[in-house]
Amino acid sequence: MAIAAQGTEQDTVDAAVDPDDARAITSDGADFCDLMSDLVGGFERRTGIRTALVVSRSWPAAAPPGITVNLYRIAREALQNAARHSRAKHVSVKLGSLASGKLSMTVTDYGCGFDRSATTVGMGTIEMTERAVLMGGDLWIDTFPGFGTSVHVRVPR
Repeated sequence: MAIAAQGTEQDTVDAAVDPDDARAITSDGADFCDLMSDLVGGFERRTGIRTALVVSRSWPAAAPPGITVNLYRIAREALQNAARHSRAKHVSVKLGSLASGKLSMTVTDYGCGFDRSATTVGMGTIEMTERAVLMGGDLWIDTFPGFGTSVHVRVPR
């Protein structure tokens, strides 16, 4: 893994299943970067897919726990999708803060991509989108056969 410098009641129930979720629920911006590093490192160890976490210098020192738990879960789902479907040899997770004040996260697999018109939207994609909308943000997916897939999330701070 390469690292480059640059809650609700339901959340509590879900955290009992995944201890990293409990960390995400209570983490601030700095702890969240450590949590994401663990997620990316674990993904790389389990799948053998080379994975990079890139954290912009603009990433805030503190981020609301409701934001961090949802970004963590979106990243986890995007990574799972990459492992299941992309045949990628490399994946990146980028965290940043935009001039507009929004936080951004992009998970990119450099795999096979897919034809959106020939694919149905799965539950994972629906859940990722719902999480972004619940945070007052948006999520979109860029993909093209042969060129990989990027999941982009923008949420208010």
